[in-house]
Amino acid sequence: MTLIWNLVIWATFGAICAFIGAVLPEKWFDHDSLLAPPTAKWEQGGGIYSRVFRIHYWKDFMPDLGSMISIVMPKQKLDTEVRHQEDADEKAYLRRFVIETRRAEAVHWIILVSGFFYRIWNDSLLISGIMSLLTIVTNLPFIMIQRFNRPRLIRLLKMTGRRKTKKREEPTAVET
Repeated sequence: MTLIWNLVIWATFGAICAFIGAVLPEKWFDHDSLLAPPTAKWEQGGGIYSRVFRIHYWKDFMPDLGSMISIVMPKQKLDTEVRHQEDADEKAYLRRFVIETRRAEAVHWIILVSGFFYRIWNDSLLISGIMSLLTIVTNLPFIMIQRFNRPRLIRLLKMTGRRKTKKREEPTAVET
């Protein structure tokens, strides 16, 4: 019964964190922070997640909260919407997507860290260990996905700006 109670608390706390994270203002996530730090040098622009953890093989099979809650940005929208937008819209969209990666990372870090508090109200070391392990296993992959995607999105964002500048610099047939 204790394990069931802990699972209910775990699911409820996760849902509350996801909801609160989704309604917090975008400006809180438009920059790197303690809960969504900049990419570290050892992460190699997200490449470490690809080489060591083979993230590109499994990340698309992970559940997406954005497809279940309308206030969260679903990951499937990136590919389809960006292809059909003008550069300015594409840049704004990519900026928002970077913000959403920071938001998601922050929420998953909060949930992950909270997993160690199960020891406070559990007499059983086994139950608190199971709950802590469950919290790590269900949140760390999502943190890794955000850490993998964000540097790639930032590179895309920078390329979008350069592409727009190049378009302006190219002479037209009338100018030549």
